[in-house]
Amino acid sequence: MKLRNIILTGLLFLFTSSILFANQLNDDFFADRWQVQIFDTPDGDHTMVMALKRDGDNLTGWFEGPDGTRAEIERIQEAENSITVYWTAEGYYVSLQLDKKDDNNLTGNLLHMFNSTAERIVD
Repeated sequence: MKLRNIILTGLLFLFTSSILFANQLNDDFFADRWQVQIFDTPDGDHTMVMALKRDGDNLTGWFEGPDGTRAEIERIQEAENSITVYWTAEGYYVSLQLDKKDDNNLTGNLLHMFNSTAERIVD
């Protein structure tokens, strides 16, 4: 009787753990719209919208400037709590590295030189 209770408790634990683990995998933190700010560039501060979506196993997306211009993101490197986004702007291949700060905010840098932040756009 005691062995059966131990086995049932173990199976219940495994079942609950697998459900929680599956929910974490389905939680796609970065796939959303973000308002990105880049500070202290030679041209001043800049604000743009970054839209990311999940396409199969990869994130894809684009940037949209205040004037409505759109730049496609060429590549995104993902880690558990950070992403690095690559695209071409004004003839230069640039990178934006962002780390998760909390549920709705990211911090990082553009080209390892200019501080940046991103805030999730909540509609």
